[in-house]
Amino acid sequence: MDIDGISIKTAEQLYDILSVRSAAELYGLTASDLEKIDGFKDKKIYNFINAVQKSKSVDLAHFIGALCIDNVGRKTARDLAERFGSMDALRAATAEELVEIPDIGEVVAQSIVEYFEKHGEVVDRYRDIGIDPHYEKKEGALTGFKFVLTGSLPTLTRGEAKNMIERAGGIVQSGVSSATDIVVAGEAAGSKLEKARKLGKKIIDENELIDMINA
Repeated sequence: MDIDGISIKTAEQLYDILSVRSAAELYGLTASDLEKIDGFKDKKIYNFINAVQKSKSVDLAHFIGALCIDNVGRKTARDLAERFGSMDALRAATAEELVEIPDIGEVVAQSIVEYFEKHGEVVDRYRDIGIDPHYEKKEGALTGFKFVLTGSLPTLTRGEAKNMIERAGGIVQSGVSSATDIVVAGEAAGSKLEKARKLGKKIIDENELIDMINA
């Protein structure tokens, strides 16, 4: 859940001294509980409790990622958040619906379905605590467009280009598919560019991408 101030040492202390066995249990800890841990004084206790409460505002993609579902990384978590919009909708999704999402195959889809069949109570517990995130769609110049980056761009790294697209509301895919709208191609683009041409996808360069963002 990206809670500030919880180091490996602190996690070990919470486990050994307070018998914390899940992240959800952190939200029930009190100042009296934390006083039992060496090194936890007034300021550290206040900062810890404040950080835990602040983490309740987690966005849906990070929440899905924090569940540690097998085969679900950050990109897949983001794709799931965008496609389903809420935990209720994701929990109700079938394997057939999941594999319709680009880059999610049968193995990943089955991992997601099985997780909620076995651990649905974990999500219920977070909701009882007050954590029930929903996806807030970013609006920008690239909202609704799905991009693929390929090759070396003149001035931007792959990560910089990805961040620019996402900040403008666009989505970056790992591979070209029928769902792809635009391919940003640089030097030595390779097979992704060839596939984009075969599928008749729009192909642009770095300058055209920047122009789209600034439009």
